[in-house]
Amino acid sequence: MVIDYHPSIIVMLNDDDKSNESCARYWSDKGVTTFGSVSVTTLSVSERRGFIEREIEVTQNNPKYQFIYWPTKAEERRDRAPYLLNLMTEVEDSFSGVAEGFPVLVHCLNGVGRTGVFCTMLECIAQINEEDAVDVFQTVKMLRNERMHFVETEEELAFIYELIKEYLSADEYEILSVPIEDEHTYGSVDSS
Repeated sequence: MVIDYHPSIIVMLNDDDKSNESCARYWSDKGVTTFGSVSVTTLSVSERRGFIEREIEVTQNNPKYQFIYWPTKAEERRDRAPYLLNLMTEVEDSFSGVAEGFPVLVHCLNGVGRTGVFCTMLECIAQINEEDAVDVFQTVKMLRNERMHFVETEEELAFIYELIKEYLSADEYEILSVPIEDEHTYGSVDSS
């Protein structure tokens, strides 16, 4: 995929568990790693808040990011949301001002869970910045048309809402309360 599409950024959303062989390591800590006719050279490594940035050379020099603080428990969502937002900001900054069609490769173990959360959040952030509003349901629905099973679980959806909340509070958006009407289309709600 890297050879075919020449992404300028690669985002890996897996933990770097060397004992887990299901997650292939396509870089070396130092020097060159060879995969058939493709050589991958690690040019630089820098650890940031919640992620590692690697500049590697495959066919061209591009930063590759690996997110290392994905929440595995519900109580970790709030603490780890700022770290994923830092990574998203870094990715957005890397392709701001570049022409449309700028390729970003995002991957995780199954290609849908963490990747779906990440891509959904990039779309939600774009909606917030362009429209001052966000529709998570429609965004997930749109992305699922392209890649079935994006955002697979309630936990992933809850993490998206936690990320949005963190994003809005970090940028000091005013969060308006939604008034409860006496009559609802979808059923009776006690307004007290």
